[in-house]
Order: sequence, then C-alpha cells, then structure tokens
Amino acid sequence: PTFQTNADVGVLSSGIILGSGLTAPTPSDFVIQTLIANGVGAGQLSYQQQTGSQGVQIAGANTSFIMQRLFANLSGGVVNVNELAIYTLTGGNSFLIYRDVLPSTDIIPIGGTYRVSITFQITT
Repeated sequence: PTFQTNADVGVLSSGIILGSGLTAPTPSDFVIQTLIANGVGAGQLSYQQQTGSQGVQIAGANTSFIMQRLFANLSGGVVNVNELAIYTLTGGNSFLIYRDVLPSTDIIPIGGTYRVSITFQITT
C-alpha cells in the first residue's frame, strides 16, 4: 500500500496534526493525546493544506526533505500548542507515524498563524 501524508484544508486524518497534551511520547503511542480540532470555535485552529514533501535535498551523504503545514487561529481566543503528530493515510485507515511534545507551550495569538516545519534526514 501507499502511505499518504498530504492533507487538504481541514483534513485531520493525514499530515501534521497539533495537540495540547503534555504526556511524553512513547513508542507505543497510536494517537495524539489531546487533538486541537479544525475550526473557528474556542480552542480550535484552521488547518491549512499540506504537502508530503517540499522537495528532496541531497548534500553529500545526507538526503533530506521537509514537511510543512500552516495553522490559522480564527477562534477568537489564544490557542496553546504542546504536541504535534504526523498521521499517514493508507487503505482508508489513518495511522500515527510520529508524535512529539514541545519543550514549552507555544501560544498562538488571536488572528495568528502557526507554521510547523519538520525536516527528515537520512544519511547513507
């Protein structure tokens, strides 16, 4: 099967997803702890379109690519971000492939935009 990490506007089943949970990640995690929903209601963010790769870069023995997604705070209040995850969609099912907790809370102000960029690097 093909694994998809692209995500259209508002999609939460694939791509970079945000949460407000504080529990440290473990290898057995299969969902984000506390999802920040897509929308304009209290505590929600507007998830923008994301593509799986912004192009592959090769530098010597290192090959890397960047996944990036924007989130807009149209909720009318601040939104706290503590965790991020990446979901992949395959065969109609969504799977968690990455989860991390930030070292400190990121606060997205009213009307603010939040950008998540994750660089994956492989060394051969």
